[in-house]
Amino acid sequence: VRHLHLVAALGEHQRQALGDVAVVIEHQHAAAEGGRAQNTADDQPVGHQQDDRQGHPVGQRRAPEGMDVEQEVELWLTQLQLAGRSTHTLQAYRRDVQGLLAFLQQQRITWSMFDQMILTRYVGQRVEQDGLAASSLQRELSSIRHFADWLVQQGVVAHNPAKHFRIKRPARPLPAMLDAEILQQLLDQPEPDDPMDARLWVRDRAILELFYSSGLRLSELANLMLNDLDFSRAQVTVLGKGNKTRIVPVGRKAIQAIRDWLPHRELRIEGDEQALFISEQR
Repeated sequence: VRHLHLVAALGEHQRQALGDVAVVIEHQHAAAEGGRAQNTADDQPVGHQQDDRQGHPVGQRRAPEGMDVEQEVELWLTQLQLAGRSTHTLQAYRRDVQGLLAFLQQQRITWSMFDQMILTRYVGQRVEQDGLAASSLQRELSSIRHFADWLVQQGVVAHNPAKHFRIKRPARPLPAMLDAEILQQLLDQPEPDDPMDARLWVRDRAILELFYSSGLRLSELANLMLNDLDFSRAQVTVLGKGNKTRIVPVGRKAIQAIRDWLPHRELRIEGDEQALFISEQR
C-alpha cells in the first residue's frame, strides 16, 4: 500500500521515469488486495489469529529475504527527489548505497543477514583495499544510514544496522607554522624600484608585521578598519569568531609599518573608505 501511495503521488513525468517499477508496484498491490479478500472470506474461530499461506501470523513483520533492495532504493530516491533533493545529492546517495549492495551480492549476503559485523567488514574493505579517505567513508556511512532508516520507517525491516555504527574521526593536523627566520628574511627585503610595486610592498610588509606581531586570523585582518587601531596604546580591536570582540596588542615594528603604509593608502582611497588595507583595484 505504501508503494502504491507513493506512485499515485507522482506526476505523469515521474511515473514515466519510474517505468516498469511503477507497473510492478501496482500489480503487487492488486495481487495483495486479492489475497487479502480471500483470507477475509475464510472462517476462523473467534480469538484465533489468522495465518497467511506461508504460516506467518497476519500482521507480523516478516524477514525481508525476498525484498527487492534495488527497487527499494529507487523508491527511496524518488521520495527524496519529490522532497526537493538535488540531482548531485541523489547521485551520491545512489552510488554510496549501491557500493554496499554490490559488496553484499559478492559475499552472497541478503539484506536480512546484514548486521553491524558485516558492515564492519565492508568498511574494512573500503579502507584497506579501496583506500577510501575517512571523510569519504563518513559520507558513505551517512547514505547507508539514511537508506536503512527509511526502510525501518516504511516497515520493510525491523532495525537499522548502521544507526549506531561510528568510525573514529582522524585527528585534524595542526596548521603549519612559518619559520621565524624565513619571515624575518621576508620583512627585511628592500623596497622594489618600481613605484607601484614599492607601494604594494609597503602595504604587504605592514600586513606581515601585524600578522607576526598580533597573531590575527586572515579574516580578522582583512576586516580591520582605521578606527580599530589605537596607536597611543599600541593595540587593535578585533571582531573575531562568533562576533566576539577582543583587544590585541600590536608590536612596535608593526605600528611603524602601519604608519608607513597610511600615506600610500590615502592616495588610493575613494570616498569615505574606512578599511585599513585596500587593494590596487579599489
